Amino acid sequence: MKALLVGDGTGALAAARELERAGWFVGVASERRWGWASLSRRAGRWHQVPEPSGDLSRFASALNAAVAEEGYELFLPTSDTALIAVSAIRNDLKADLPYAPHDRVLQAIDKIGLAELAQKCGVPTPRTRLAGEDGGPETGYPVVVKPRLHWTPGRPAGLPRNEATVARSEAEAKEHIAAIRRAGGAPVLQDYVPGRIVTYVVFADEAHCIAAEHFRATLQERMSDTGPIALAESQRVPLPLRAWAERIAAKLGWVGLMSLQFLETREGRFSLIDLNGRIDGEHALTSACGLTGADAWARLATGRSFRLPEVSDTGQRYQAIEAEFLRRLAKPGPKRLSTAWDFLRDGFRAVHPIFQASDPLPTLAYFSRRMSSLLKKAGIQRDESGVQPGCPSSGGDAMSPISRQPPPLPRVGAR
Repeated sequence: MKALLVGDGTGALAAARELERAGWFVGVASERRWGWASLSRRAGRWHQVPEPSGDLSRFASALNAAVAEEGYELFLPTSDTALIAVSAIRNDLKADLPYAPHDRVLQAIDKIGLAELAQKCGVPTPRTRLAGEDGGPETGYPVVVKPRLHWTPGRPAGLPRNEATVARSEAEAKEHIAAIRRAGGAPVLQDYVPGRIVTYVVFADEAHCIAAEHFRATLQERMSDTGPIALAESQRVPLPLRAWAERIAAKLGWVGLMSLQFLETREGRFSLIDLNGRIDGEHALTSACGLTGADAWARLATGRSFRLPEVSDTGQRYQAIEAEFLRRLAKPGPKRLSTAWDFLRDGFRAVHPIFQASDPLPTLAYFSRRMSSLLKKAGIQRDESGVQPGCPSSGGDAMSPISRQPPPLPRVGAR
């Protein structure tokens, strides 16, 4: 049993740990060595593949070479770029890709296509449309600005990923729209729905029925190296979601893992804003709660028998330590002490995207990279203060290289 993970983020690490525990030999294919999964003791081999940009034939050849060398039976993409690229070249590959046809994959992750699909399936979703050529929206504010696709075949994969952002004025909307276009994407506008982000993870069987399900609510959202979610909790599945997911799976012809992301209002209403067909970093929580979907997906795709245990562990938490620590550190005055204690208490009980005592190398790499980043920033700041003594640390026209960078944009949960 051999599976090749394409991409090397925290989703790949979660998948590698689950698959290896289930008896799979796991390979990792990525551009650069020493990512997260390739450092894990759960990964048996790393294969270098080129960036999937321009002509995808080199990318396909590298994946086929990995199959020839190690005998992998299937590919499991772990990033948006990897999913779109591998799906586009599936007919040229020598191992299986356990996904719906390519046009259905694109429909699922294309923001316009997903909105149309949701309407056909009777699933509530915010009004979504392409941004006008003049860069200005035709609606009130606030409005959500997001890329139609996170990556488009033919576009360099190394370009910055544009996240969904909330624009509160026409000037902000034009700024975000222009940033997406500069990165080669197509910007779309979506009506703003206030609420918390929740994710419904399902495993669809060959009849497109939901064979297993897991629901997690985002308690805190903050971007970090380990992903956009700082704190999440496993909860009971709300009633309407299963029927909606089965309609979507049937329309797409989807089999295997699928994550539906909703905004839940205070009144308990849900609006679908995203669909993830890849394995993401928060899969570490899903797997810990019993939905070992990567293993089941691989076994189903290769004709092996599998068992999906019922997911009943509610209250289990997911914590991205860096993002959660920074959030609590920002508390004023004495509150920092109490929140620091809560942070440590929650940390020992939570599932983490990287930290695992039995698999220490990714953890060591994480702390090494964070320390290197902090030292680099400190060095830049010292250089600036030496060149221009007395220069104000913020504001004014005398700006450091760091402050010349555009400010971080406000974010919403859609990825």
